[in-house]
Amino acid sequence: MDIVFASGFGPEQTLTDSSSAFSYGRWLLFIVGAVVALVVHLTKATARPVANVATAGIAAPVLSVGEDATSLALSLAAILAPVIALVLLAFTVFGLACLVTRRRRRGERKRLEAMDF
Repeated sequence: MDIVFASGFGPEQTLTDSSSAFSYGRWLLFIVGAVVALVVHLTKATARPVANVATAGIAAPVLSVGEDATSLALSLAAILAPVIALVLLAFTVFGLACLVTRRRRRGERKRLEAMDF
């Protein structure tokens, strides 16, 4: 049985040997992902019954909207963070270029003023 991995960027990859998925330390990524998913699930599974009992079920829609909003915010952050980083990098490079240009002009002015006496 083959498993096909495909994304919007680049060629698809076919995994014919399951042992190759865990080579080169990739198993660590699987473990970290499983632990994160488990922690999130256990937190929700613990908080939901407590909130439902404490508020007679009124908190369920509020928790659901909160979970959806958090999910949306984190998804957008994952998409926008690289774009924001590139914009900040561009502003930083532009700012440094302006600063260097300004300092060079000041140095040239001082040299010209020193020559005029």
